Amino acid sequence: MYQQPPPAPPTVVYVQVPPAQPRERVIAVVPNMKKMKFMGSFDLYTMVVTEQRAIFAHITKDMADRALKEAQAKAKSEGKGFFDQWGAMLNTSFHYSEKYEAMEPEAVLREQHDNFAIEHNGITRIKCWKNSPPARQKSNFELLNKYTYDIELETRQGKMKYTVDDHDPSSELSKGFGSKYH
Repeated sequence: MYQQPPPAPPTVVYVQVPPAQPRERVIAVVPNMKKMKFMGSFDLYTMVVTEQRAIFAHITKDMADRALKEAQAKAKSEGKGFFDQWGAMLNTSFHYSEKYEAMEPEAVLREQHDNFAIEHNGITRIKCWKNSPPARQKSNFELLNKYTYDIELETRQGKMKYTVDDHDPSSELSKGFGSKYH
């Protein structure tokens, strides 16, 4: 009678596992950076600074509108009146960018097709300066926003200029770029 030969011993394969990649950490988030275009129009960005790069997240009109509606609905569901709802909507533009602090940098980059990143070694210098308020205040809105701040990034591809008009971004820039910030 025919007997099958015993099965061959299993082959042991040693696989070298690459070391775990350290997680890219978000160091600073600079919200509400306006890239001026033509005739006063602008694109709005949030700069997410990691240990390796600066990621520019484009905040589209649809994203901003959706955030405003969510803030209004939340305030309304909490029983807040018209002025409190309005206040919640005003705070939305500044606080909208806080979500980027908890997001993975790759997820920030993939959020919009026109988001982009610049490696730290591609940035040579960052400058920020405060602009004086207008000589004559024209409205209550201007009284709230006395100063604007210009940010200029010098990169290997050239200079990039942004304006921030709702807060001083100096601490975030210093934290994110260290000695490259002036």
